[in-house]
Amino acid sequence: MDLSEYSHKNVVKALLIISNHDSTDDMLKASCGESLAMILVNNDRFDKEIYNQLRGIAKIEFESFIRLKKKDWKAYLNT
Repeated sequence: MDLSEYSHKNVVKALLIISNHDSTDDMLKASCGESLAMILVNNDRFDKEIYNQLRGIAKIEFESFIRLKKKDWKAYLNT
């Protein structure tokens, strides 16, 4: 979760890789998805490319955070 304070492209890339790796624990995947959402919200910029790369619980947590913090971004979500 601490990585959500850093919006560097390498942090975003690492969070995406970890969230999509088959051997990653679901709790960690969920945290990665939420951290990515936090980064986008903090930068006030939705990134469809990042969103489209998320799967499973990471995507669910990402969407939940967006719905909670940026209601006007709901239109960008696939759900």
